[in-house]
Amino acid sequence: MKTKLLTLLLCLLTTLPVLAIQIDGIYYNITGDNTVEVTHSGGNGLYRGSITIPAEVQYYGKTFSVTTIGQSAFYGCMDLDEVIIPNSVTEIGNEAFYNCLNLPWIAIPNTVTSIGKYAFYNCESLPWVAIPTSMTSINEGTFCGCKSLTSVTIPNSVTKIGNSTFSGCKSLASVTIPNSVTQIDGWAFGNCTSLKKIYCEAKVPPTCDDETFANVSLSDCTLYVPAEAINLYRYTAYKSWGKFGNIVGVESKPEEPSWPTAVTIEAESKHALFVPYVWASSDETVASVSQTGEITAVAPGTCTVTLTWGDLVYSCVVTVGNKAGVAEVSSVSPAVVYDLQGRRVSNPHRGIFIVNGQKQRLN
Repeated sequence: MKTKLLTLLLCLLTTLPVLAIQIDGIYYNITGDNTVEVTHSGGNGLYRGSITIPAEVQYYGKTFSVTTIGQSAFYGCMDLDEVIIPNSVTEIGNEAFYNCLNLPWIAIPNTVTSIGKYAFYNCESLPWVAIPTSMTSINEGTFCGCKSLTSVTIPNSVTKIGNSTFSGCKSLASVTIPNSVTQIDGWAFGNCTSLKKIYCEAKVPPTCDDETFANVSLSDCTLYVPAEAINLYRYTAYKSWGKFGNIVGVESKPEEPSWPTAVTIEAESKHALFVPYVWASSDETVASVSQTGEITAVAPGTCTVTLTWGDLVYSCVVTVGNKAGVAEVSSVSPAVVYDLQGRRVSNPHRGIFIVNGQKQRLN
């Protein structure tokens, strides 16, 4: 009888409009027999701080997979420090992170195949974002107003860049558009006033209109295209391409050096056997580090790797190049650590701190 009642309750939860369920501080809507989506917190205050979304949750003894970040789930959450999304998630809804002004970074797994309209609108503090390689189009306004973005590489799975996708990204200086892209809609790069380099790898110019690069100084922006297609870009019917003051034909985009995918930092001390030490990365979407000090490149970017050794903290800066190889590791040195209130900390323990200018969790 108890089993029948539980089954009936779960059936009702999946068929009737109900309030979101709350598990460990995160709110969910049940969307299927075994699936849930992250939803907004309703009248219970906005999400804040560091949010790690689990791959699955337990509710009334049943396991549900977290597959979606729902529409407006984090809308207006201006005090988010980080959001970690699990590989179980395949969809991010419309306006999911709309106006998260102070969100400094987010890890989007390659399992995500769809990101909704204006999902990251006005996320002004995001300096870099990895667009999942499983996506085939980037929706309208997805990264509109992300004023701290400096460069964007669009994966070669994408065929369409939607209207106003990167509009208002005023720090965006370079863009790589792969040969898979066939359509770029109006205002896709409008008001990207710092744009200086565009690498368009398509041999046939993608369709676009007169406002694709609205308010961009095209006379000061260099367009790099395949050498065999340079005249197609100069004289195409899609007028935006022909407006570039400098169109350069290249055999291929300049290659970066081939760097190793992993390097190991040695931690040697006569106290190593007696004082436990912990390695950590400030951004595991850029580079991860094992507890033996092996740093593995994940995606282009920069992060800080720290070694916590009893009451001591050492750090180094890791740079990962565009080929996802470890391009540079600075020398390991004592770290300067502050708490989130700006006070210097000499003996940090578990929690989130500012380590050499980067926000990082110390374990």
